Amino acid sequence: MSLDNSTINNNRILGNVELPSPMQILDSDDIFCRGWYYSNEGIKSIEIFIDTTKIGTAVQEGERLDLKTVFSQYKNIEKAGFVFYKNVFLDNGKHTIFFRVVYGNNELFYESRDIIVDKTVCVIDRVNIELTNYCNLKCLWCAGSGDRKKGFMDFNTFTRALDQILSDNIIVHEIHIYIVGESLLHPDFCKFVEFLGKLQKKQKIVLVTNATLLSDLIMDCIITSKGLDVIQFSVDGGTKETFEWLRRGAKWDDTINKINRFLEKNNKCVKTGLITIDMGAHFNEEFKKIVEQVDFFDFRSPHNWTGQDELKDFNLKKIFNPHPCKFIQNNLVILWNGDVTLCCADLHGRGVIGNIYTKNIKDLWRGERLSIFRKQASGRKKEIDLCKECSIP
Repeated sequence: MSLDNSTINNNRILGNVELPSPMQILDSDDIFCRGWYYSNEGIKSIEIFIDTTKIGTAVQEGERLDLKTVFSQYKNIEKAGFVFYKNVFLDNGKHTIFFRVVYGNNELFYESRDIIVDKTVCVIDRVNIELTNYCNLKCLWCAGSGDRKKGFMDFNTFTRALDQILSDNIIVHEIHIYIVGESLLHPDFCKFVEFLGKLQKKQKIVLVTNATLLSDLIMDCIITSKGLDVIQFSVDGGTKETFEWLRRGAKWDDTINKINRFLEKNNKCVKTGLITIDMGAHFNEEFKKIVEQVDFFDFRSPHNWTGQDELKDFNLKKIFNPHPCKFIQNNLVILWNGDVTLCCADLHGRGVIGNIYTKNIKDLWRGERLSIFRKQASGRKKEIDLCKECSIP
């Protein structure tokens, strides 16, 4: 067969392969593909090849992964998603994934993507390190840490976690120093950030904060220590009314002033961003000005925090997502006491698989984490307590 991309006449084609990303390093034999294709003629099938050998057929989003469904003609682009999973043996080295798309008029379209397989390492896209699960706000949107014991990560646990995740046999792309709590509450926050700034080997370091505790001392520490690459301000609502209704305990004017003060002092030293939950409200002029000043704006839809029902006074539509989870595939979380869980949305610590004082992160990644991902990928997500009601897309 020809593997060159072809142009389909009189047939408007749109498509995107989200996973795997170009030249992505895979640390196991698990091939997980996700993306979408759309055509006015409809889609009959999407066949997946590795190095010209067919390994299976993708299925439409919403169907079980083990069904070989025929794609119908789409009326809406959002219904054009596909998923595919297969465990196949691959030698270490470069391989090519081909996507053979068969349209309703029987014309073909080919797309290819190179990947790297290296089973000698663990490849973790993001590790979250929880400095604390204490928070100074009681936001309606957040499920909080539930009955999980409250505490602050001590410095020894912090450095032990970094020693493990920065070892030679682990590749980590980003380290995020937060989960459910407000990291600026930690009495040694500046000590931790200054330590990160002195590391010889340092991945991208990200902090998300509600910004209410930003003092001049903390701002100067963040800017001068070079311990953070990105700081994102979580400011929901976009107006004074919606913000103060949702973020109980925070004051709009004070929070906006502190963010503006940081942006002024920062002078583009640290990348900045905004995270805002879509509440259907129009942004006021103050908020629009901040959106224009930061480096990126993350506008998110609400979800149900792995199926927990603690969200009060918030009309949240929960739709179970049956497909393999990007967090279980790519994410690892170290809680303040050294416990390791699989998902940054697991605020209550229901998915703990071990502790860094008793087991190495490499073993947890290759063992418990991988077995849970494979269970999800084989269509058995409902059998996992942590995941059986989750709506995260």
